[in-house]
Amino acid sequence: MNKYFFSAVLLMVIAGCKKDSVVQPIPVPVHPLMFYKDLGNFEVSKGHSLTLDIDNDGISDCSFSVQLVGDPIMKVDKLQYYVFSRIKRNLLNDQNDESPMLNKYDLIKNEHPGYTWYELSFILLTQKIISDGGNTWLGLWKNADHKYLPFQIVKDNNLFHGWIELSLNTVTGKLILHRSGISTEANKEVKAGY
Repeated sequence: MNKYFFSAVLLMVIAGCKKDSVVQPIPVPVHPLMFYKDLGNFEVSKGHSLTLDIDNDGISDCSFSVQLVGDPIMKVDKLQYYVFSRIKRNLLNDQNDESPMLNKYDLIKNEHPGYTWYELSFILLTQKIISDGGNTWLGLWKNADHKYLPFQIVKDNNLFHGWIELSLNTVTGKLILHRSGISTEANKEVKAGY
């Protein structure tokens, strides 16, 4: 009986020494406030370009255009879809001067492995190669369907991250601009499409 009594007392002592653990909630990062602009599904095609003022400050931020380039050596024509940024307006560039095609909720931040933010960027999104043998689409954005182009504005040595939502219709040959969003809070990472 002493054996059971001793075991019960030992168990109560151990249970009494155990501290109540308080579970601390994990802080959820707060997304910065954004300024959004509906781009009205504007269609950029040969002869139709669009210049955007993403943050609505009266200064042009970037432009989308299409140009037809003839290549007599390769005996093809190239219908090229471009975006270019202005001074203190940055696009991500890789070593081939291409910008990544982001999915909804991908992070847009200061560092993107394999890419560097550059102002006055001239990015070839995609191109249609037209030849006697048929047509072929090339480039990272050739299958874009509501994808996000990362964008950055520099003001007073602060960075404001944002995105432009776009699609490409390869049947009609039109780049469709849906909407844009830019952080109103400096130096904060944002989620594409958020």
